[in-house]
Amino acid sequence: MSQRGVTLIELIIVIVALTAGVALLGRAFVEPARSVADNENIQIAWQVAQACADHALGRKRISGTSGAFANITGANPCPAFNGITPGWAVADTTGAGVCTGIAGAANCTQVTVTAAKGGYTATLVFVVVDY
Repeated sequence: MSQRGVTLIELIIVIVALTAGVALLGRAFVEPARSVADNENIQIAWQVAQACADHALGRKRISGTSGAFANITGANPCPAFNGITPGWAVADTTGAGVCTGIAGAANCTQVTVTAAKGGYTATLVFVVVDY
């Protein structure tokens, strides 16, 4: 006499095999998700660095004083952002570095803006020259 159906052992073997297959497929989705998060962190860091530079230059433009651009101070003008660490460095490069040879340059300031998020750091370097 033959019996139809499956035994409990066969059912357990199928469940274990399916679980192993799903676990392997799950790993395939983790790396792309991590890559998307990394790209978002990089993009946000760059946007914050650019916004910080724009904010600093905008504050100097509002002051309305002639020659104020190269007089940017070392005080960090960057507003605080949630989860982002902004940085600010100012170096007087008058008569040296990138400003050498610029005719009529009275003052020259190199500004380095950084923004870090999720292990990624965006660095934006620009030079402000008064003629």
